[in-house]
Order: sequence, then structure tokens, then C-alpha cells
Amino acid sequence: MPVPARLAAVFLFLCCALRAQAQPFTSSNLPLFVIDTQGQNIPDEPKITARLGVVWHEDGRRNALGDPFNHYDGWVGIERRGSTSQTLSPKKPYSIETRDAAGEDLGVSLLGLPEEADWVLIAPYSDKSLMRDVLAFEVARRTGAYASRTRFVELVLNGQYEGVYVLAEKIKRDKNRVDMANLKEEDVAGEEVTGGYLLKIDKRTGGEVGGWMLPHRSDTGHEVFIQYHDPKPSEIQPAQAAYIQQWMADFEAMLRAPDAGAHLETWIDVDSWISFLITNEVSRNVDGYRLSSFLWKEKDKGSVPGKLYMGPVWDFNLGFGNADYYDGANTKGWQADFAQPGDGFQMPFWWRVVRSNPAFQAALGRRWQSLRQGALHTDSLLAFVQAQQALLAEAQARNFNRWPVLDTYVWPNAYVGGSYTAEMRYLRDWLQQRLAWLDAQMPAATATTPDADFAPLALHLAPQPVAGAVATLTLGGWSGDRGTVALYDVLGRRVLTYDAAPTVTLAVDGLAPGLYLLRIEAEGRAATLPFVKAR
Repeated sequence: MPVPARLAAVFLFLCCALRAQAQPFTSSNLPLFVIDTQGQNIPDEPKITARLGVVWHEDGRRNALGDPFNHYDGWVGIERRGSTSQTLSPKKPYSIETRDAAGEDLGVSLLGLPEEADWVLIAPYSDKSLMRDVLAFEVARRTGAYASRTRFVELVLNGQYEGVYVLAEKIKRDKNRVDMANLKEEDVAGEEVTGGYLLKIDKRTGGEVGGWMLPHRSDTGHEVFIQYHDPKPSEIQPAQAAYIQQWMADFEAMLRAPDAGAHLETWIDVDSWISFLITNEVSRNVDGYRLSSFLWKEKDKGSVPGKLYMGPVWDFNLGFGNADYYDGANTKGWQADFAQPGDGFQMPFWWRVVRSNPAFQAALGRRWQSLRQGALHTDSLLAFVQAQQALLAEAQARNFNRWPVLDTYVWPNAYVGGSYTAEMRYLRDWLQQRLAWLDAQMPAATATTPDADFAPLALHLAPQPVAGAVATLTLGGWSGDRGTVALYDVLGRRVLTYDAAPTVTLAVDGLAPGLYLLRIEAEGRAATLPFVKAR
């Protein structure tokens, strides 16, 4: 955008802000996304061409509207996205595609995320914590699965402040996203046709839709529609569609057979199914398993058959106690037991069969126990929530000035707290109770559990908060395993790294004041502590 036009856009925004609020929005600790559609309305589809400017100072300085677009200044395609979130919410979510001057896809690294062209701007509205998607994706990553990486931003659209958004990676095949084989147009026979299918179970909205009905109905008697996601319906070849439909039919037939348990691990990637289940159960996502549920099939490799992977997870704005229907606010009960015959969206019968398999139950119990001792320890998850709350401390006030819903029921809120502090307290309390219930209900870990004799580290950090040049971390009970101690800022950027040892001296004199996360990792185990650098 030429400099005069940029200045005019900023001036227009400031005028709107002055009229809308007593103290105009001029700068933020969050990155700023400034989009100019040049007079066009943003449709559901197709994408229109617009300009995107991003202000982000990686050194931690505040990001001001008057600053140059120092991180990205270029073209994008933009359209509205979502189904219910688009129709019921005045705060619209968007899909954006970074483009070059010729209108072609342009892969870029936005806010430190791996380079790609396709992105999503999630618009938290009924989710008054503003972070339920971010939290769920973090849970998934801590289980070892890929989930969309995210960054909080504040959005200015055509001179109007639109509030806090979440920049997220769009789910697609990519070496840094869904790392599966590329299914090319010419891959119609032999080993090449056997994998590279990214599928989903979802509503039939949101752009190009194509797929088929699975041969077996859900446990409530409903048909289940499965969709092509990548390749798109218009790109998948007839031979490819025929192959994956037949493979899925054979998969369901295997699950229906009396000896299904003997063959399960030949067909599915157990770790990915466990990660998917844990993420949906920790969040008690009322849409879990039956909507926004992705899965993918890898290619066969010689005599080794390609397996079916569950994930990546997506769409958790109604999770973590934020739904007043289908028991969504109840911290007790399995979401995978969902059975509402009157609802047209049902989960496949697969989950009942897989969950009842003794080998799967044992693997789930082992994985849960290991995660709860480290990556999914209650203190570690609460520290993550606390870090996001601190990051959003000032921006949430502007967001709820733009969208004054804290005192208002927004479908389908199970709780209306009246303040951001109350909303966050509800989220933390709900999460703790949910984790405690799952602890009591998960299958018992067997004696073969690799980490059965692992005692959580006795961690001690001093001083806290730290005002000087160094801090000392003591790892009581450290076994000497090779590992790392890393310090992350609230945007998820690693700022310091050390080798793990019984005592680690952290040189923090160069750190900006604020909240950080200190993470200790070794041999698949992990622990996280909040770390505060005083002013």
C-alpha cells in the first residue's frame, strides 16, 4: 500500500476508534493485523483480493498502528469461514491466503510459524476466555500429535477495530502440517494410489464439498458422511476415490468382524487415535468425534500397509465447559459415549469398537499416566492457561469493549461470569475437575508401562520472580537422562536453552520483564513451570 494510502487508512481507523471508545486503540503487546479490502465486502466464498499489513516487533517492543508494516505488507485472498460461527456470530472468522502481485499463492512465515500460504483467523466470540482453541491445540501437541500452531493478534479491518483473533495454520498436507505423502493427479494405480488422503467428518458447508456415505451406520442408526479434504473433491481422480472408498469399507468390515482386535494395529496408528481421544476428552468437546474431525491414510510401503491416522484436531470453541447442551459443562462422563439419536451428526461406530479393545485400553492407560506425570500435569496446563491470560490482559479489555458480551448469554454458554476474571476462573476450575475425573476413569496402566516407576521431578526455581541476572533451577530426583531445559515466551518462542542437569543456572539478564514458561524435557517426559521476570 502506498504511504499516503496507509496514512489515510490509519487516520480513518483512529477516527472510528475515537468515536467508539474513550481511549482509542493505538498500540498493543500483540501483533497487529491490518486488512484493507479496498471497498469490497468479504463473501463466504470465493476469496476476494485485499491488502494485509502486519506490525510485529520480534524484540518485544509494542506494536503501534503508526508503525510501518514491518513483518508483512502485501496481497491476500480473504473470505469468511465456518458454519455456525459465521452465521450466528457478528465477529466473523476468516480464511486468508497470502499471494504475490500476480495473485498466485505465496508461502510466507507469519509470526514465526513455518512458511505456508493458507491461514485461518479464528474469531473467539461465545468463547469468552478467547483461548479454548489455543488450549486444545496445545493439549494435542503435548500428546505428541501435530495440531495447528497459533498466535494471538488484534485485527483492524477497513479501519474498524475487530478485537482479538487467533492466527492458526489451516489444516492441509504440508511437511510442517499434516506430514503425509502427496497424492498426485497421476497416482491412480499400484502403491502410489494407496495413500495421501486427508478426509474429514463435518458439516456440508464451508466451500467445496464432496464425499460419500460410509457403508455402516452409527450406533444410533444414522448415516455418516465422510468428505474429501486434500485432495479436494474437484481434484481427486475417479480411481483414487474408488480406492479410498473401498479401503474404508474394508476397514469397517474388519471392525465388524469377531476377531477385530487381532488386526487393529495393522489398520490404525494407535498413538494418533489415543492423542485424538485424549484431546477431545480433556476438553469434553460436544462436537468431538462427529464434526471437524480429520483423519488421513498413509501410503503402503512394500509389504507394510499404510495405516489410518486420526487428526489433526480442530474447533474447540464449545469445549472446556462452554456448551449448555449434550452435557458439555459436566466434568464427568465420556464424550466418546455420545448418543443423541435426534442429532443428524453422529460419530462412526469405530470408536466403540476401538475403545473396547484390551490392547488399545492398555496403551491408553499407559499414555495417560505418562502424560499426567509430565506434559499434561495439572500444574503445567494451568501454567499455560495463566501465561495466555497474562498475554491477553490488556487486549481482552479492548476486545470486550468492541464486543460487550461478558454479561450476556451467547449461545451456547453454560456459564456467564460477567467479567474476564470470572470467565478465566471458571475455565481453570472446570479443567482441574475434568482432569481429576479422567484420572479416576482412565484404564489402568499395565506393568509394562515404560514410565511406571517414574516419579515427577521435584522442581525448585529461585528466586521467583527473578529481578537479577541469574536464576537457579534445581531438578530434584534427576536421573541423568539426556534432556533440555528451555525457556519460552508467551508467544511460544524459545528464548533460552540449556542441557538438563541436577542444577541449572539460567542467565536471564537480557530478558524483557514478563511471564515465561520454563519447560524440562527428557526421554519423552516433560514438566513445565511459570517463570516471572520482574521489572
